[in-house]
Amino acid sequence: MDTPTNRKVLYALLVTFVVVLAVGVNSVIYANSVANRSEKASQKAAAEALQQSEQAWCSIINLFDNTYTTQPPTTDAGKLLQKYFKNLKERYKC
Repeated sequence: MDTPTNRKVLYALLVTFVVVLAVGVNSVIYANSVANRSEKASQKAAAEALQQSEQAWCSIINLFDNTYTTQPPTTDAGKLLQKYFKNLKERYKC
């Protein structure tokens, strides 16, 4: 039963299958690229927010460190705080 009509039907089914498969593969590729771009944008925004937060903390840390430098503490608690703020200043590279 290999008639020209059957061949046309099989050919049409084959072309349809290939087109649907290509569309599906392209959809997956596109979705992955969009997800990657979105993830990179989120990471960049998080890094910028972290940098801004660290800069805000640096102004406070510098204020305390400068105060303890100009007016050295006399109590043990004050000396401990002075060391703590000096360590924070080094840690955050203020």
